[in-house]
Amino acid sequence: MAATITIAPEFCGPPGTGNGGYTAGRLAAHIAAPAGAAIEITLRRPPPLDRALTVDARGQAAQLLDGDEVVADALPVELDLDVPRPLTSIDEARTAATQSPVLVHRDWHPVPGCFVCGIDRPDADGLHIFPGPVGAGRFATTFTPPARIADASGALGAEFVWALLDCPGSFGIYADGVRPEGTYVLGRLAARIEARPHTGDQLVIEAWRIAHEGRKLLAGSAVVRDGRVLAVARATWLRI
Repeated sequence: MAATITIAPEFCGPPGTGNGGYTAGRLAAHIAAPAGAAIEITLRRPPPLDRALTVDARGQAAQLLDGDEVVADALPVELDLDVPRPLTSIDEARTAATQSPVLVHRDWHPVPGCFVCGIDRPDADGLHIFPGPVGAGRFATTFTPPARIADASGALGAEFVWALLDCPGSFGIYADGVRPEGTYVLGRLAARIEARPHTGDQLVIEAWRIAHEGRKLLAGSAVVRDGRVLAVARATWLRI
């Protein structure tokens, strides 16, 4: 029997669709990347919620299908991406988060119900990731994983690490300090997870703008614990 993935409504991104990073992490779990490689997910269409999607895994590649329609592709890639230094400290990141563009200008948020960065999610729901500026084109915030998204060993589920790497990169659209034109959605995310954080860890989530050309934003992101980069990603965001 073919494997299936169902994205529960609580893990939404834009209304009626799955969060891109969470969905990417669920699909990535079905392929094995060579040592040192990342897995790249390309979203072909918005992931639907609350229905079984088929995983077609062939060797080191996979597709996520909604009937005959391709929702996403997955394959291993080399990820050559440097995290900007110096890394942001916990105190710096905590202060930066208070100045997050979506908190200072709440009407700027394009997807206030997003599982990862939504400002309208209740306190005990969502991840509440609100990066704030820490330098030119750089953003950071803090995060302490709750038990509700960890496995029996206390390690954060890999799909939630992917989610943490997703939305922060989009904050590059706010780097110029003005309200962005249009809404951006995740088109591609390549991530490499070196280690999963655990419940109670004090994490810094770093994000930085690589390039912003026309309707395309290229961004990097990282999950950091005690000065160690646990996971890193490169994302392509597209204005719709």
